[in-house]
Amino acid sequence: MSAVSSLPEFLGFIEGYPALKIGRSKVAIADLHVGYELAAKENGLHIPNMLPRYRERISSIAELSKAHELYIVGDLKNSIITPPIEESQELLQLISFMKEKFTVTLIPGNHDALIDKILGNDIKYGPSTGLVLEESGKKISLLHGHASPSRMAMESDVVVMAHFHFFIKYDGSKFPVWLIGKFGKKTLILMPPFNDLLPGFAIKDFSMKIPYFNLSVSDLEAVTLEGYNLGKVSKLGAIEGEFD
Repeated sequence: MSAVSSLPEFLGFIEGYPALKIGRSKVAIADLHVGYELAAKENGLHIPNMLPRYRERISSIAELSKAHELYIVGDLKNSIITPPIEESQELLQLISFMKEKFTVTLIPGNHDALIDKILGNDIKYGPSTGLVLEESGKKISLLHGHASPSRMAMESDVVVMAHFHFFIKYDGSKFPVWLIGKFGKKTLILMPPFNDLLPGFAIKDFSMKIPYFNLSVSDLEAVTLEGYNLGKVSKLGAIEGEFD
């Protein structure tokens, strides 16, 4: 588990993976977009079935984290409303695999409408306005980011949000990153997507404020999946030529 100085001590990044360890028993991932390759195929782009990759990564995260509770912070599926049969089948197969290693809780994202009609009681569901956990006497809220957070979620000591798929660009490739910052005495963590083929936002091109927080991306620290803290995004301008 990779240590980052700006993280509270009860949190840690699983080195090499877009997964957040919470205490001893919990781990969180986000933005799987199961069925993405099916949608890409309709647009003439062939992507091999991603279930084997998902299973491999989930197995590694289970082994490295030693956690037994998995929290999916939104966008488990790719179709915004009702998915095609193939996507539903992939969802059921992946959840079955996950349940061999974890209890699974989904905090729904904007792509997860009607997902309970597919998965039923196979998993637990949290509110899209934020699921609040407690660890080491501190409160941590998990929310996807498409819906306004509840007051309780915003009052948590740590807010963990997904949705944006932030990345850096380097040598013609893109690399997902964690973004970490402070609002008052509280910590904000923006998660990278589990599905690294997704489009998203290059951090140096994102000029808007982070929704619900009076923070710019330039105010945040960027951390790679390997645990390298790149420092404040505003400072990356000094090496901007390397990241375009």
